[in-house]
Amino acid sequence: MQVIENKAYSQYEISSFETDAFYEARLNYYFGIIQDVGAKHSALKGMSIADLQKIGLTWVITRSIVDIYHYGVWMDILNAQTWAQKCQLFHCPRLVKLFDAENKPILHAQTMWAIIDVKTGRPVRPESYIVDKIGLPEESVREDAKVPKFPTYQTFVKKEFTSYSPKIAYLDTDYNHHVNNISY
Repeated sequence: MQVIENKAYSQYEISSFETDAFYEARLNYYFGIIQDVGAKHSALKGMSIADLQKIGLTWVITRSIVDIYHYGVWMDILNAQTWAQKCQLFHCPRLVKLFDAENKPILHAQTMWAIIDVKTGRPVRPESYIVDKIGLPEESVREDAKVPKFPTYQTFVKKEFTSYSPKIAYLDTDYNHHVNNISY
């Protein structure tokens, strides 16, 4: 991983066990990259989970918005970029962009991270030293960090579920068309 002006850059290769029956990367692989690249960037800045645990704190992802433009395939090299955004109350937004080898966008993710007190399980307002350690990139690469609120009880559409029959989806199969034990 390389960090330039508070933006982190990293590469990932799509392995066979991270693909489906059509050799495309599985959705959970992308969520793994989003978490991994953010964690590595924080670690390089001295703000890893291990660093925070020393002072009784930890990081958690509280919300994510992910736009996927297309899926990479087995053995593709993916280029990830991530950077922190200005903190808002208890949340520390982070952006992740993923590109293929031709620099075509694969995904754009906005995650909200929160710092949690390990003893109480309650969120903690990010102190300025945390923001100062991770750093913010130049103003031109920052984006609006608004994540929609969860629906309220009054606006939530209620649905009644009477039964559930699990169905194996194509995402549960590997490129040999076998259900992979990683899925279960």
